[in-house]
Amino acid sequence: MTDEQVEIARAEMKQLTQPPIPETLSFDHLLQQLKVSFDQKVDSLSQKNRSIKMRRF
Repeated sequence: MTDEQVEIARAEMKQLTQPPIPETLSFDHLLQQLKVSFDQKVDSLSQKNRSIKMRRF
């Protein structure tokens, strides 16, 4: 192997051994926030729907 190939191989190995990118954690966190927000909205709409149905009777 040439010196250049050795450096390329070292750089590739370093990338493989690095911990997950924080963006992945941020994405998971945002996805969890979206799920919570969605669930809250569904609950809110369900309560409004029940309230409207009760007024009809």
